[in-house]
Amino acid sequence: MAKYFDIVFEDAHIIVVNKAAGVLTIPDRYMPNLPNLRATLSKTREEIFVVHRIDKETSGLVMFCKSAEVHKVISVLFEERKIQKKYRAIVQGTVAGEEGTIDSPILIQKDKAKVSISPKGKESITHYKVIQKFRGYTHLELELETGRRHQIRVHLYSLTCPIVCDSMYGDTGPFFLSKIKRKNFNLKKYEEERPLLSRQALHAYSLSFTHPTTNELMEFKVDPPKDMRAVLTQLRKLNI
Repeated sequence: MAKYFDIVFEDAHIIVVNKAAGVLTIPDRYMPNLPNLRATLSKTREEIFVVHRIDKETSGLVMFCKSAEVHKVISVLFEERKIQKKYRAIVQGTVAGEEGTIDSPILIQKDKAKVSISPKGKESITHYKVIQKFRGYTHLELELETGRRHQIRVHLYSLTCPIVCDSMYGDTGPFFLSKIKRKNFNLKKYEEERPLLSRQALHAYSLSFTHPTTNELMEFKVDPPKDMRAVLTQLRKLNI
């Protein structure tokens, strides 16, 4: 992968990165040599501290700190829920109403690969708003009040509206145009259909917080990448 992130903002204290899907935020415990943001940023900077992360197949905004002092301040902001994180997702099914809150505790399973909704889990709260509804799909904006592992993914799965292409929670498989364009869809002889989207349709869209040293309000937004936009374009075009 030639270019798997863009630096949205950097100063002497923090770095905000727009990560491509398919890239790790931190090293993999079993394959530490896989490309990851922390290792790449550390090559040209004295110190890099991770304060939060997004899943490998999720695209969008991630923040890092450049000193232990700033890391401590930012970590407290996260703990106090003073950092606002918003996501965009395309899900299967029609979400009821126009907005709502999912307040369901999340428990990490024994194999630590997946999580589940359980009364034994930790408090987990996700707010959502409908951006647009289609026949069989919904485009959502989501805001995390807590930041548990796989929180958005398992919360939406609990609504029976899993994220499109989420192989772990929903197993919907790649998204092909033929799934929604059943009339007048033809491939040329020997042509193989390529998916519009082959990773979970989840994007970390917005990040806002108070700068740890200047007290300035920092707000960043990045639109979803080409693959998610392609799915939305076709859903709108076909008006399904």
